[in-house]
Parts: sequence; structure tokens; C-alpha cells
Amino acid sequence: MSAVLKRNFLLSFLNDFLLLFSFFYVMTFALSFLRYSAGYGVVDIDLAIAFCLFVFPFVIIFSFSTSLFFFLKQNLGRVVFLEVFGKAGKSIFELFFAVSLLIFSASLLFFFYVSPRSFLFMKIESVKSLPIKFSKEIKKYVLTMGDKLFVAERIMSQSGKLKMYDGFVFDGENLMNFKEAEISIEKGKSKLIKDLAELIEEGGREELNEVMFDISFSLSSVTCLPFSFQIFKFGIICTPIFFFISKFFRDTLNPLSFAILSLLIHTLSFFIGLKILKKNGFL
Repeated sequence: MSAVLKRNFLLSFLNDFLLLFSFFYVMTFALSFLRYSAGYGVVDIDLAIAFCLFVFPFVIIFSFSTSLFFFLKQNLGRVVFLEVFGKAGKSIFELFFAVSLLIFSASLLFFFYVSPRSFLFMKIESVKSLPIKFSKEIKKYVLTMGDKLFVAERIMSQSGKLKMYDGFVFDGENLMNFKEAEISIEKGKSKLIKDLAELIEEGGREELNEVMFDISFSLSSVTCLPFSFQIFKFGIICTPIFFFISKFFRDTLNPLSFAILSLLIHTLSFFIGLKILKKNGFL
């Protein structure tokens, strides 16, 4: 295929990709904005942006698979027609294989460098964004969270936690006094708060499984590529399937089993997809 045709195909794909990526990201920003404004009673742009950076790898991978589906649905007939003049199918596949490797690399970069820092920022800043007010009438700090009212003489924020001293909490029915109370803003714990080197060095099951999950899900952008070229309906659901498979392995298997099974499934899937392409004369 000529360089001009490759460039035109790539520009056409980038147009679809940027459109879908922008749409998904606007939706993500809007949902995160509503999440923090509804959850904490304040409007915090920084938290919404941090959340968008945290989920960036998921957005870029799903945007890639979705835009590739629509691009091929519209243009694959032209590629097949161009086979008359040469191996256009092979050229276009090689082009998108390079793009998929780029998406894979970018998602790993965010998974192990940007996302952990975004989460840590959210955990710390979410406390500072709470609507805490000082009442001059009663000379105490007042905080409302959900259906609960907290009143305390002193409130301190510390690394994602809120400590309150000498006050009471009222839930609409019951009143409970306390000398010291602590609220954790983030429910549960994230497995993405450390760098890749730290996760591997500590070697715990959860840490290593999280590493494998990130790599396995990111690799789906490459593994699903052959299916997208031949089996449209499976191509569009291939990435979600690998997401749930990786999540299931992460939650149930030990790291070694996860690594072996994930590598086996990705390898078999990719080469089966290539075999289908060759069988149909596409490569």
C-alpha cells in the first residue's frame, strides 16, 4: 500500500479515535464531577481531573477498541478492494499493530506512573475538600456527610483521614458524643498506590496480582487486534471480555498461576486470530 493511502487510513482512524476518546473523557469528567460534588457537597475541579487521570488507561484502551471497530466497519471493504493492487490487508494490519503497541505502552505508563499518584492526590485532597465550617455561635466546627451531622471542637486532616475531637454526631435519630473520632474518606484500599518496582519488591499476592492485571488488560489492545479485522462482533466485545477475565484471575489466583494463564490465553488468542486472517487470505 502506498504511503499516501496509509496516511489517509491513519488520519481517518485518528478522527474516529479522538472523537470517541473525547466523548468518553467528557462523560468520565462529568461523572467524576458529580461524584465528588454529590459525595462531599463541594465542587472540586482538581479532584475530578485527578480521577480522570486515574482511569486514563481504561479510557484509552476502550476508546481504541471501539474506534477500531467503527473504522474497520466503514473502511475494510476498501482495503479488500485494494488487494487487487497488492497486499493492502497486510499493510493496514501492520500499521494498526504498531498503533496497538503504542496504546499498550501508553496504558502501562499511566497504570504504573500516573494512576498511582492521581489516587494518592485524590485520597489526600478529598479530605481538604470537605465542607467544614466554623460556627461562631457555638464556637465549634460543623461538618455534614450524607445524613450525618458532625460537630467538634477541633478537626484535623491527615493523609486521607479526618480526626475530630470533643464533639458529637447526629444521624437524624440518635445523638452520640465522642472524645475522639476518625473518618476514612476513601472506602477500602487501592492496589495502585505504589510504583511497579515497589509492588514487585514487596511481593505480596495482592500487589503482584495487580501488576499482572494491569499488564494483562493493557495487552488486550494487541491481542484483540486480529479479531477486529475479521470478526466485527467479537472484536467489539473482545476487550471487555479480557477485562473481566483478568479481573477474575486477579481476585482468585495466585500471581504465578495468573501470569501463566494470562500469557497462555493472550498468546493463543493472538495466534488464533492471525490464523483466521491468513485462512481468509487477508495476510
